[in-house]
Amino acid sequence: MAAKRRERKSRCARFFYNLPARRKFLRSENTESRNIEHQIHLQAIGHPQIAFTVLRDDRLMFQLPAATTLNERIRELYGVELLERLIQLNSATSRKIRISGFIGQAGLSRQTRAQQLVL
Repeated sequence: MAAKRRERKSRCARFFYNLPARRKFLRSENTESRNIEHQIHLQAIGHPQIAFTVLRDDRLMFQLPAATTLNERIRELYGVELLERLIQLNSATSRKIRISGFIGQAGLSRQTRAQQLVL
């Protein structure tokens, strides 16, 4: 008999409602929304086995199904073009240390550190 898949849903709404101390430090709604979206992207990269759906004002911003590999998740978030320009690392230098991930090929650079992730 197949194991039943557990599903957990979390809903976050009106983060800063009724918090006057925080309200004075808020940037524009778009800036705060981009910051939240960036944090969700970080979680999505770090946990590819979890599905993510992000709504803003009842509008779908993005939806990521659960992925089986980090390759899949990178393709879903950043596109196949970026994935093709990455080199996969899998190294077992000892029993205690394991290094794995992706690095960009020479010439692949960004203006910001937004896509430089260490997990």
